[in-house]
Amino acid sequence: KISKGEPLPSSPAGGQASASSSSSGGQSGSSGGQPAPSSSSSGGQSASSGGASSSAGPSTASEPGTSLLMPDVLVREKEFQLKLESCLQHAKTYEDPSAQKAARDVMPIDRFETSAKEKFKQAKEHDSSIPDSLYRDLLLLEFKEWFKTDFF
Repeated sequence: KISKGEPLPSSPAGGQASASSSSSGGQSGSSGGQPAPSSSSSGGQSASSGGASSSAGPSTASEPGTSLLMPDVLVREKEFQLKLESCLQHAKTYEDPSAQKAARDVMPIDRFETSAKEKFKQAKEHDSSIPDSLYRDLLLLEFKEWFKTDFF
């Protein structure tokens, strides 16, 4: 007989699933920190088909949050947050004005601008509908080419 709020049996063999195994989707090892029962001690039934012992009773399923979260989700979430914060700090180092000035001092910016202006002028002569934003793209291409060939 099944009372209100209890999970339905998961196998036709008549074994009733415990609350912790049914709320964890039948995955072993995720019953709120309690070890999963072995198949040899449950009379041949698998852990998800009701072979769990009565020590993992419905009290673990009634605890808030334990049935929806894996035990290590909060730890993984904290690790992810720390990694994001670390990467953000690293990205902010590129916004340092003194570092940007040091980088610009190494680059031949005048050469980039001259070459980009010349290529832009040629492109405009060929097709007058070319947008002015192409100049910035050409400047970036000049920088990339310098970086790949001359910088190293």
